[in-house]
Amino acid sequence: MRNVDRRGCHRSALQVCKLLLSLDSDDPMGAMFYVDYFSLRAEEYAWLKRFSEEYKCDNSLWLFPNFSYSLTICHFYLEKEESSKGAPENVPLKDKVWARILKNPYFQADQVGIPSLDHLTNIYVERNFLLWRLPDPHDLLRDAAQLVTETLRPSLGVRCLKKKHL
Repeated sequence: MRNVDRRGCHRSALQVCKLLLSLDSDDPMGAMFYVDYFSLRAEEYAWLKRFSEEYKCDNSLWLFPNFSYSLTICHFYLEKEESSKGAPENVPLKDKVWARILKNPYFQADQVGIPSLDHLTNIYVERNFLLWRLPDPHDLLRDAAQLVTETLRPSLGVRCLKKKHL
């Protein structure tokens, strides 16, 4: 599966991944950690959405952080396909906006403190960072981060005032 992907055959890698999942839903080969990535690389957004809604197993897909992140990209591209067809292009990441966002205390911790969740998140980041560098997901992420900093700014001030008075 990974060898096929390294050759740039993302659709074939997705098909192998689907085959592995169909053979054993307990997923001894760890295909659940790849199916979202291969779906996005193969631009199979509708399939990934349908898979996340219909997949039946004892484990919830939402326990995998990669699905939470990948479904965000999936839904974004599905909405974009409905409105218009556009070609992805590369975008520089040296925006001054990012410097301000990353200075915010809400974005300074790079781990949540739960070792297994931190490990899965790091795996996702290493594998999927290229998908988030495309202009549209990059802008979506930037806008969401800006919204978080603007929304939480007043609550940060209130929290600081409470600490000073205690």
